[in-house]
Parts: sequence; C-alpha cells; structure tokens
Amino acid sequence: MSVNDEHTSSGGVAAQIGFGYQNRVAAWMCVQILAERDVTPLRRLNTSVTFDYIRCETGQPIDDILLGTSEAGHAFINVKHTVTKSRGAGSALGSAIDQFVRQFLSYRGHVRGQLPWERQLDPKVDRLVLVTSSKSSAPIKQHLPRVLLQLRDLPRNGRIDVAATNREEEEILAVVRGHIARVWRESTGQDLAEEEELELLKLLWVETLDVEEDTAGEREAKDLLRAVVLNDPGQADAAWSALITACDGYASRQGGADRLSLYQHLLTAGIRVKAPSSYRKDIEQLRAQSEQTLRALQELSTIRVGEREVKIQRPSTQSLRSALEQTPVVVVGEPGAGKSGAMHDLAAALLQEDKDVVFLAVDRLEARSLNALRQELNLEHDLLEVPKNWQDEGPAFLAIDALDAARSEASAQTFYDLISLTLRLPQHWRVVASIRRFDLRHHTRLQHLVAANLSLGVVPRTPKALTAR
Repeated sequence: MSVNDEHTSSGGVAAQIGFGYQNRVAAWMCVQILAERDVTPLRRLNTSVTFDYIRCETGQPIDDILLGTSEAGHAFINVKHTVTKSRGAGSALGSAIDQFVRQFLSYRGHVRGQLPWERQLDPKVDRLVLVTSSKSSAPIKQHLPRVLLQLRDLPRNGRIDVAATNREEEEILAVVRGHIARVWRESTGQDLAEEEELELLKLLWVETLDVEEDTAGEREAKDLLRAVVLNDPGQADAAWSALITACDGYASRQGGADRLSLYQHLLTAGIRVKAPSSYRKDIEQLRAQSEQTLRALQELSTIRVGEREVKIQRPSTQSLRSALEQTPVVVVGEPGAGKSGAMHDLAAALLQEDKDVVFLAVDRLEARSLNALRQELNLEHDLLEVPKNWQDEGPAFLAIDALDAARSEASAQTFYDLISLTLRLPQHWRVVASIRRFDLRHHTRLQHLVAANLSLGVVPRTPKALTAR
C-alpha cells in the first residue's frame, strides 16, 4: 500500500491519511463500476468502456488498485495523497515512477502470467495511473497531465522534449524522465532508448481526486449512488460507508469484487439497489413477456356463464404459495386438472404483492436451446445472467407452465436446463413448474431435479410435488 507523504514511508499521521485515502479512492472506483454506462470512468476513457471489476493490493509492481474494463483492458492505479515535483528516489513521485517502470517491464515480449492482467501492456486499452488529491503541487496536478496528453499525440519515433510547451512543463517532464531513466537502469542494467521511453510515457495518466469527507469526489460518488444505483436515495451515505468498509477488507485480504459482488455486498448491508443499467432493458422485457403470458392464460382461471365471468377459487393456489416460500415446487396433475389455472393464479397473486415474477408458458415457445430462448425472448444478455443481475431484497420467482407441452425434445431439454441452472442462482430465486403426472413419471431428467436438488448446494432446494385440484 502506498504511503502518501514525501518524507514518511510508514506509520504516523501520513500513513493513516494514505490508508484512508486509498480506501476512499477504491470506493469511488466501486461507484463507477456500479454506475456502469452512466459515467465516463476516469473521465477521459471512451464512453462505451466501463469498469467491470476491482482488485486491491494485487501483488503487482503497481499494487494499490487494479481496475478491469469491459474491453479487457486494465488500469493499474498508484494512489498517493500528496505528491510534489521531487527528484528524490524515495519521494512520492520517485516511488510512483519506480512502480510504473517495473510494471511496464514485468511482462514485456511474450512473457505472460496466469491472471488476465499479467501480460504486456497495450496503450489502446491499458493505463498506468497516478491518483492524487488537490493537496499535490501544481506541477503534478496541472503541468504533468498536460505534458502526458501532448505526448500521447506524438508519433512512435517522435521527440519527447517537443511535448513540453512552456518552462513549467519542461521542468516536470525533465524530473519524470530522470526518474524513469534511473529506474530503467536499476532494473535492466541498460540505458533507455527514447522510443521505449515514449511507449511508457504514453501509458501514464494523472488524475486528481478528492474523496475525503465532504469533498467534491465524495459528493460526486454519493450523487451517482442516488441517481443511478440506489432504489432509496436516502441510503447514499450508508452505501458510501459500506463501500469504503468493503474496500478496506479487499486491501487487507488482497481481494476485490466485480459488479455483481458489489451489488450483493450492498444488499447484504441492507442497502436497496436497482438492477445494473445494462440489464434493465432485459428485465423489463421479461416482465412484459410474463404479463403477456398471464393475460393469455387468464381464461383458464375463470368460467364464463352467459355474460358473466365466474372466478375459479382453487384451494391448491394458497397451498402452492405457502410451499413455494420454503422450497421449489413441481405442480403435477392429470390433464384438465387445472394446473395452468393454478399457475396463473399464483403468478397473478405474486405480482399483486409486487414480487418479481418471470412466467414462461412452454407451449408458446420454441426454445431449441438456451441461446435460442434468449433470442426468442428478445434479450441482449445470456438468459441466466439476467436473473443474476435482477437485484432486489425480496424473493423472485421463475414460473414455468406445462413442461409436458414442449414442442420438441430439444425444447424440453432447454427448460430442464433452465430449471437446473436457476436453482443454482442466489437464494432469493424460487422455481415453480407444472407438468402432467404421466410425464413426470416418464421423464427421468425432471425426476432427478425433483429428487436430488440438495446436491446442487442451495438449501432448501428439494422440490415438493403438489397435486392441482
């Protein structure tokens, strides 16, 4: 972990400032991950790129924070609260450049490690970033970022010194180049060629980020939480504190989280969150599909007598609702026993309670494979990724009606796969399906699901058979 003082390497007030600042920077990055498409991360990335995961104290030369992006790129972030224009090897600037050079050298050529970020750096998708606060000096906050921006426009064989356009830029560029040349010689035993130096400099970025209490960065993070991430904007302070605590834990364990894990962390902390923005269209599509299916099956729950419509009251519906609170359920019965009507009434009752329901009628879908079913439902993401990202603190329900009415063996296999995989999802997803008694007796795959779901490791997960009457 970086200690962000020019003269102190550990302990004391400077160390506490550094540790706290790093955790807050990491929490700010987590908000960018959660907000997804609604932000431009680190302000100057292509707006189509999002941060997808974070790692802290990675063991890499730049080990403070690592961010993975949606284009398989990585931002290696060195966090230093206060940096000045210093030529000292042990200064904050000298330490940061030391880490940048060693990261650049780590996987040169064809050297690769086991992890996705253990490869040669690609200037198109990767960054080496110094994140600092407004307490840093003007050469670090203002002059160096401008020089680096101008360097990125130089051709591969361009002269580095032409990027500096005034005395202040010339001075900070000379200091940075001096640190780079020193560390390169110490690491390789060779002098640095200007073409390689330019390649390294084009990877460098400096970001000023104030995330202490009641500063601009903290306010920005909380505003994003309110506007994009949270169902209850009043929980922004609690969510921000929960993310800082989480990042402190990631640093101490050398761990991290992806977007889904961050959502789950907030839910566990009692924070009500929205689904990730990239999944909201798919969630609304499944809701619309389910409502359409319910309308189509509505006639199965009523009897028309002349001009009157009489609602069928089924005692099994309430029993089904109660059982589903405890365990996945398979509804079985003879043809015409009212299975579809009971499924309709159950789904309608759940929707009236404002529960999340996905209702699929097997006889209305081709579903030759899970991917074909995704396309048939007009979803952008893989079918199982949508419920994973369907965030809510209450139970959600997958209801599949008439498994015996599959249009082909491939279709039947698709729905059995869907049930099996849904049972592996987080505990708040519940499964209910209906099938004729005869088909249950002769379909070994479904019998296995009914009898052996405890082996899937989700408790309780052994479906209970109810007879529709």
